[in-house]
Amino acid sequence: MNLILATAHPAFAAGVSVTPAVEYAQTVVSMSVPLPKLEASFLSQLYHRLYWVWYRYLSREGKETDWESYEETIKTLDTPQKVQAWLFANITYTKDIQLPDYWQPAERTFSRRKGDCEDYALFGMECLQDTHLTWILCMYTADSGHATLMVADGPTEMYSLGTFGLMHHLGGWENVPERFSGYKNWNYIKVLDENLDIIYEKRRGLSDNI
Repeated sequence: MNLILATAHPAFAAGVSVTPAVEYAQTVVSMSVPLPKLEASFLSQLYHRLYWVWYRYLSREGKETDWESYEETIKTLDTPQKVQAWLFANITYTKDIQLPDYWQPAERTFSRRKGDCEDYALFGMECLQDTHLTWILCMYTADSGHATLMVADGPTEMYSLGTFGLMHHLGGWENVPERFSGYKNWNYIKVLDENLDIIYEKRRGLSDNI
């Protein structure tokens, strides 16, 4: 079954009630100040690293959290913005040298402080899956692949987080790769649920869910 409409994310198309998931219109303080849409990876990293410094060392929640505890860290990182900031500040991007890619559990990413795109996505899903609608989107070209965590935000919008930073998306799955450098001309995409089962896939030029 095709789980997505032309202008809606899968949860909405399937009739699931969705509440806004991302506090994207607020800064780290309580003031209602619009947050710039920092879509470029470098600017996103800079912003989220600064956010992390403030949150970790100056906010009450950040100072009271035992960040050496995996369970407490997972519980505390309850918004996409917090997850993205933690990843950029604490995880060193390390590409797998083995094929196929090893999708390491979130706890291993936490302990190793290393991982690549799918490890970022799995860690984020572990943090958010109890409070948000989440999926992992995998996109492929002829010679490369990338995975990112997708988080529902309202009936027609999604956010992605991972190695490219936090990005806002409108429309269907097919539109998402166009925001990622090198994946505008994707050949194949697939969407995975929390069990890593494929719930949607498409190859360019062919019908949905093949």
